[in-house]
Amino acid sequence: STSSSRRAAATRAMPAVATAARAVVARTSRFGPRSSKKGNRLYNRGRGAWKGGFVSSTGRFIAQDEKKKFIVVPDLAGFDLKAYVARDTPKVTEAPPVFVMPPPAPVGGSSSN
Repeated sequence: STSSSRRAAATRAMPAVATAARAVVARTSRFGPRSSKKGNRLYNRGRGAWKGGFVSSTGRFIAQDEKKKFIVVPDLAGFDLKAYVARDTPKVTEAPPVFVMPPPAPVGGSSSN
């Protein structure tokens, strides 16, 4: 009789727990952390910056060359269109310096530790 009354009490208590759980889920979906002020002290939403590596198990940041940004500029020799320049821009009398980008490092390969 005692175990059956405990079971009955537990069955009656379950809807209240389920209702509370639903209320918590609904509240967090509506007012979930969207900024560092709404999350805990470790929550940082960031601004969409690219990651150039990863954080190791010891907490150090390991930079990876294959994740670095590399801009490929096409050869525009003989290209007819010119860039838009405002009318009030002063004329440039000397040529800009020439910058040659180094070739990208090979991806993968063997690593010696």
